[in-house]
Formats: sequence, structure tokens, C-alpha cells
Amino acid sequence: MQIRRSCGFWAATRCRNCALCISFRDVFRFPEQHVKLFHSCREVGQVRESEAEWRRLDGGFVSMRLHVRLLKRKNAKPEFEIIGEDITELRAMERQLPQAQKFEAIGQLAGGIAHDFNNVVGAILGWAEIGLDQSAANPQIADRFAKIREQGERAAALTKELLAFARRFNRG
Repeated sequence: MQIRRSCGFWAATRCRNCALCISFRDVFRFPEQHVKLFHSCREVGQVRESEAEWRRLDGGFVSMRLHVRLLKRKNAKPEFEIIGEDITELRAMERQLPQAQKFEAIGQLAGGIAHDFNNVVGAILGWAEIGLDQSAANPQIADRFAKIREQGERAAALTKELLAFARRFNRG
């Protein structure tokens, strides 16, 4: 069987003398995939859901899901019927999934920490207000409580940023 270039991929043809034709083996990125696929098909009669990388006309590669069936006809050489599905994008998405899951986990962790930290900051701010109210007679102590409240408010602002970060990753 010969293969003719067509639409960016390779299409089977019966041509024997055409300069555009190549061996079907050459379509496979790894020759052992071709050998294994057709050997298995000859033994069992069909192979389903086999995956291989095929060479594109531009030199790039595509991941293919192949279904191959051995066709035996009376008084004729056995032939193979091949149905291929381009699964390149599917494989690319599968490779991206673990990265997305990591970001989601980081977002959940950040959100949990931010909520706990926000509770602590709220308590600090509450105690700083009480101390500020009770130290009105002593300006030096009141100033210290004011500084505690100021730093608590900065911590609360950071917590809001951390919560916004967590929401961004948890929405997907």
C-alpha cells in the first residue's frame, strides 16, 4: 500500500510510481508502532483504540487513535481498513489538567489560610479598639494601641487580597 499526501495528512492510494507517494510505514513517527499495530491486527483480526503518532506534511506530528481491521476476501490479498481520529488536542488538554489541578489546590489552600488569618486579625483589631478606648487618659499607651490597629488593618487588607487570589483560582 502506498500513501499520498492530502490535506495536510496522508491518504492511502494504490499508486505505485508517483513521486508524491511514500510507504505507509513512513507516516508513523516511530516505526515500531507500525510493526506492532499490524502484527496485532494480523493475529486477532482487528485492533481498536490503538494510539500512534503520525507525521504531518509540514513535518509536525499528530496523535492518532486508530482502529484497524483485517479484511480477507476470496482470491485476494488481505487488506487493512484503518480509521484514524486526531486526538492531538485531547492529549494536550490532558497534559494541562495536572497544572490546573495544582492551581486549584493552591487557591483552596490560600482561601483556607486567609479565612483563618482573617479571624485572628479580627480579634486583634477588636482588642486594639478596646485598648484604645480604655487608654484615652494615657496618650502613650493610646498611641501604641493605634499602631496595633493600623497594622491590623494592613493585615486585613492583605487577607482580602489573598481571598481574591483564592477566588480567582477556584473559579477556574
